[in-house]
Amino acid sequence: MKFFRNVARRVLSHFVVIGLACVSAEAMAADSVKIGMIFPVTGSVAYDGQAVASGVNAAISYINQKGGILGGRKIELELVDSACEPAQSVSAAKRLIAQVDVKAIIGDFCSNATTALQQVTEEAGVVLITPVAVSPLLTERGAKLFFRNNATSAMHAKVFSKYVSEVLKLKTIAIIAKNDEYGQLDSKIYTQLYQELGNPKVLYTGFFGATDEDFSSQITKAKSMKVDGVYVVAQTEQGANVLRQMRNLGMTDVTALGAGALFNPKVVELAGKAAEGMYVYTPYDPAATNAGMKLFKEEYFKRTGKESGLYEAMGWDTLTILAEAIDRAGTEKDGVKIAAQLHRTDFDGPRGKITFDEKGQARITTKIVQVQKGKFVRVH
Repeated sequence: MKFFRNVARRVLSHFVVIGLACVSAEAMAADSVKIGMIFPVTGSVAYDGQAVASGVNAAISYINQKGGILGGRKIELELVDSACEPAQSVSAAKRLIAQVDVKAIIGDFCSNATTALQQVTEEAGVVLITPVAVSPLLTERGAKLFFRNNATSAMHAKVFSKYVSEVLKLKTIAIIAKNDEYGQLDSKIYTQLYQELGNPKVLYTGFFGATDEDFSSQITKAKSMKVDGVYVVAQTEQGANVLRQMRNLGMTDVTALGAGALFNPKVVELAGKAAEGMYVYTPYDPAATNAGMKLFKEEYFKRTGKESGLYEAMGWDTLTILAEAIDRAGTEKDGVKIAAQLHRTDFDGPRGKITFDEKGQARITTKIVQVQKGKFVRVH
């Protein structure tokens, strides 16, 4: 238990520094409802992982202020850093289950780490819900206690590929992707879909490593093919670097297309004018005016002093949906009962209405946005 207290204290203090008013573990009542979270707050996707965790903490703050769950009990988050490493995720899950006795865990961010977690939690009778991981395989393995609060890469791809083919009418394209499950799967899915649609033709696919900062070899190769568009599959910081280097190397008239992870104001901030005109798919419409979006924006800003985006919304949605399911179940100690209530979810949040199918897959509408004058604007 001491291990998790130390980890949680360090992580929560970080969010205080960036503006999130968190309640320390020591201030929680002894009978608090403990929810585990295994997520990257260090490593190559730390910025994005921290954004999701920030949304989770904001939701906890809001729910606790409103009176908590299960008859007035406060929620306490046991957050452990995974760095998106499968072995680290598994170790964290085993300790959370054995030492903290959690029956519900939010995790992980990356699909490979989530895959590793899934086997551990399923065998232990623990609910696992991921806000982000997009591999379609996660909801096809028959796990009864697994839920994904995001669309799969394949679900998004059906909408985005059709838009690129029929609306943008690109004829040729290159794919520059991170060399992991996310990038490899996305590349395969889009190549197949574009073949079925007839255009654009994928003339080149180049992969890069998790810590790479120089993408000139992939960009130079794509440029030599004289493609109409480049589809970038990366997280925030690497994606911004790819965009910036593309423009610096002369690909100024090529249409930039981004995977969902690039729908992030930080990408525009880091890439500057290089992000202008980029098209990205997303489950999040920043201009939405539904009640769930209004509540989220107001409460997140109230608690952090910061504007919110997709990843913060994913964290807010996931924690709130899980907390409501635990409350309906009447207990935080029975994974089967919690899972049954998750299947009854009918939630209005910042991404609109969310329900789950029989496999634990969220039903979410894919939107398409474009960077116009430094802002994401919905175009489809």
